[in-house]
Amino acid sequence: MTVWNRKAYSLLRQALNSYRLNKDHLPLYSDKVNRDDSLSIVDFQNLKLSRLLKHAYQHVPYYQRLFQAAGLFDISDIDHHSLKCLPILTKALVKDNFDDLIARNFESSSLIDNSTSGSSGTPFYFKTDKQSLLMRERVVIKNHRWLGVEPHSKKAWLWGASMDFKKSPATTIKNYFSGSLMLSSNQVCEHDYKRYADALAKFKPSMLISYPSSLLPFADYCERHGRVFSSIKKIITSAETLYSFQREKIETVFSAPIFNRYGCREVGDIAHELPGQKGMRVNADHVFLELVDDSGNIIEHGEGDLLVTDLDCYGMPLLRYQIGDSGELASQNGNDYPVLRSLSGRSLDVVRAPNGVILGGTYWTMLMRNKPGIEQFQIIQDDINKVMISYKKGGDFNSDLLSYVSQQLHEKTASTLTIEFEEVAGFEATNNGKFRLIESKI
Repeated sequence: MTVWNRKAYSLLRQALNSYRLNKDHLPLYSDKVNRDDSLSIVDFQNLKLSRLLKHAYQHVPYYQRLFQAAGLFDISDIDHHSLKCLPILTKALVKDNFDDLIARNFESSSLIDNSTSGSSGTPFYFKTDKQSLLMRERVVIKNHRWLGVEPHSKKAWLWGASMDFKKSPATTIKNYFSGSLMLSSNQVCEHDYKRYADALAKFKPSMLISYPSSLLPFADYCERHGRVFSSIKKIITSAETLYSFQREKIETVFSAPIFNRYGCREVGDIAHELPGQKGMRVNADHVFLELVDDSGNIIEHGEGDLLVTDLDCYGMPLLRYQIGDSGELASQNGNDYPVLRSLSGRSLDVVRAPNGVILGGTYWTMLMRNKPGIEQFQIIQDDINKVMISYKKGGDFNSDLLSYVSQQLHEKTASTLTIEFEEVAGFEATNNGKFRLIESKI
């Protein structure tokens, strides 16, 4: 397929999406589907947030009750400031109030059953309206263009989410014309890596998209076997925390820069790393991000738990949704896009010591890779008083390494944490292809 066929398909698909968004759309979308030069990103975000909140007040029983409990009894009282009147929305609250979170002016045919992959334990179920899915496609296109990649460019996915590998004629046609190559990262072996390398060499994608934990062993294979893909100019990693050792190895092997993406199944792409910029630019025309401390108090900037509001989902609005991640927002520079300075990973995926010390993924990667000898590791905590460190030996392994790790941890936790080690032959990813560096069960 020529680039002209892919480009024609891309333009046709974008035109069709625009038509769908402007034909029989909800009045609440109004004429401001896209931001123009007359509105700053902050003003546009506030406009969309106000419309969403008014819609939630009118048509979503759960939010109507909350607004009225906060003393707001008329829709004219609702604007973007009204968001702070709502409590934090947790997964448990969504489950307990599922039906009342669905907008009454939406027909069931316009809503799609959706769920997370369940990498944190149990899948989380929710509904997404078809309009918001089209908006998410626009966000992806915009983010790729920020990287200099057009929709018709060839892209390869080394991906694990089974829901993204639906076998249907429509999906096959879409992948063909959009120039997408889908490679499963689930339960792969050396033979699969050879097949994937051959497929990439033949397909010649300009962009490679994957999980860090899936791409790293593939990079090891390519390095050992001298596989080079000169067509790959950009790499996007997503769905997991990207650690510095992973970035360094992957970029070296593929001779291409990594741009980290932060998103989730619930709302789509939230933020994206850009060339020459520290941190990730937040898609503020699509989502509204908040930071809160452990007590739920808003933090203007700095590090805290992330709350996200999808500005485009009207069918089942998730307002102030506690996504389960923590990060740090930079102070916003005027009307520019906000920047997510750092992402600490899932707030549950940390080790907590009895003396109150919290050890996140970055600490563990620095500790375990400060000295050579461990190829891969995983931390499991099911008791506040101890952790299990499972590890796979590397070529330079020495038993003194385990003593060093124990000593460092005892100093960090004032010897309040019991450390156990377990040597393993290897690690298996979760059902969706992801690998959890830390599993906290407390």
